[in-house]
Amino acid sequence: MRPATLCWPARPAPLAACCNLAESFETNAAVEVTTSDAVSGAKQIQLLGLNGAYSLLTVDNQLALRGLATPYRLGYLARPWIENIEIIKGTGSVVNGYEAISVQINIKLKEPEKTDQLLFNAYANDLGKFDVNLNTSARLNPKWSTTLLLHTDHLGRRVDRNGDGFLDLPLATQFNAVNKWKYISGHGFVTEVGLGALHEDQQGGQLGFRPDAPDAYGQAYGTTKTTRRYTAFTKTSYTWPTRPFQSLGLLMNGTSHDFNSTYSFSDVTGPRRYDGTQRTGQATLLFQSIIGSTTHGYRAGLSFLYDNYREFLGTSQAISTETPVETYGREHHTRREIVPGAFAEYTYQNSRNLTVVAGLRADHHNLYGWQVTQRFNLKYDATQNSIFRLSAGRGWRVANPIADNAYLLASARTFIIGNGLRPETTWNMGGSFTQYFELWGRQATFVADYYNTTFGNQVVADMYTAPQPVLINNLGPGSRSFARSVQAELQVEPVRGLQVKGAYKYLDVRTTYGAELLPKPLPPQPPRLPEPGIRLGLR
Repeated sequence: MRPATLCWPARPAPLAACCNLAESFETNAAVEVTTSDAVSGAKQIQLLGLNGAYSLLTVDNQLALRGLATPYRLGYLARPWIENIEIIKGTGSVVNGYEAISVQINIKLKEPEKTDQLLFNAYANDLGKFDVNLNTSARLNPKWSTTLLLHTDHLGRRVDRNGDGFLDLPLATQFNAVNKWKYISGHGFVTEVGLGALHEDQQGGQLGFRPDAPDAYGQAYGTTKTTRRYTAFTKTSYTWPTRPFQSLGLLMNGTSHDFNSTYSFSDVTGPRRYDGTQRTGQATLLFQSIIGSTTHGYRAGLSFLYDNYREFLGTSQAISTETPVETYGREHHTRREIVPGAFAEYTYQNSRNLTVVAGLRADHHNLYGWQVTQRFNLKYDATQNSIFRLSAGRGWRVANPIADNAYLLASARTFIIGNGLRPETTWNMGGSFTQYFELWGRQATFVADYYNTTFGNQVVADMYTAPQPVLINNLGPGSRSFARSVQAELQVEPVRGLQVKGAYKYLDVRTTYGAELLPKPLPPQPPRLPEPGIRLGLR
């Protein structure tokens, strides 16, 4: 049972070569995709009133695209690679970890044994942007299959249609690849291994900015960003042939993420540099079975997470009042996290209309000690067409104060980060009601939901207290922070083949700045302009 789950396939637009993960959310009212800063063109998602850092993103049910990759991760998965997208409102299951604050998003990539043997498409538009995708798969024998997913895009034309002297879109080149191999024994044993690699280079800012020029940072404002990312993953499971409800699984993955970025004229002391490296290893051992009958099921397991962060945020000129030790401490940020954990989850599901899932996990953080996570989900089918869902749960995460606020690097604000930041903790509670009915002789759907997220120790970027710096620190004693979301959505099919969807959303997001509870700034919603282009497809 998935609590408050929205799931839709990527198949309706199989030749949408221009699309990446960001564009995949455009028709979903629950997810808002915004441009966090116009200079870099980075996009972030907004769910239940909270930015994407508070959403747990998994790929094939494994942790992915987190940490330093969070500000730019929507551009790291090509749409033709995606089989379907699953959004779980609320904190979800303890099996997927402790970092889910408000929403879990699982991206299911195409499977080697099920996808097309060949899919090629290309896209070009009048802005000078090109996208090319190639998916190939092969079944080597009845047990082994493989798929290779390739993507590249390039924008090399300097476009300034509104005449403000700045690029409308950053110049960018990306090469991205994933290779998956799958083995199915036919006797309950299944294993999958894969590798991924991404290279990306971007440049934004004013038209006259040339990063290779000797005086590049003295003539025009501009930004550059170079990203190199490599991943490896494996999933192995065994299902008892005589007990199909009982299985044992092992999931492991590792990531190496490196980036270098520059921002000219963004600091009074000279060009600003922000570089970072992240090394991550993660493993989960999962066992699931039943208690007596399929009415009572359980999952239990062990997990391990290793993160090693190294970040540098500095300028080309030293501050005269600082000692070298003070300068090093201000510019260099390192953190190593080692988090072993254990979890258990019980599921009650009767044969009629009720499903209850209750989970508990305990994790020991090498820096912050023991953390306990509790989660509860309920689904009740009042009738065949009327469904109620309730969820409540705790989540926590260790913030990345610079990466979580990377959109501010393009401004002239300086970062002042508090010492000894504590983990962010939250309680998320909410529910939804779904009603299926007939309208004009065809099925229609009405969904209404409410979710409330209450923070403790939230790491807040305060831009109210001081005019120039951004103060990043935990909420102080007596401070409050919360996000409340109300949404109603109606989907109808007035004529065969035409689906119409309408939605209303109300957000109340507030945080204490100084001593005053104020609305939290939300990303702007820029107008979306059409991009005429041509598509070529071969399948």
